[in-house]
Amino acid sequence: MMNLTGVGGFSIWVVLYAREHLGLFAIGFGLFIAAGAFGGIAGSRAYGFLERWFGTVFILRAGLIV
Repeated sequence: MMNLTGVGGFSIWVVLYAREHLGLFAIGFGLFIAAGAFGGIAGSRAYGFLERWFGTVFILRAGLIV
């Protein structure tokens, strides 16, 4: 339930940020969301390689910094 609540709040923030601060309209917002999706897919594909080289603890710490 907490994840659903957090994602709901975050989705509203993303729309407002893209609209008011970045000045994006429908096509720009679609590209903005697509870039985030591409980053998520690339990160999930790279995880196995990164986990073997750096370890889980390092990846979690780096994720908190980013």
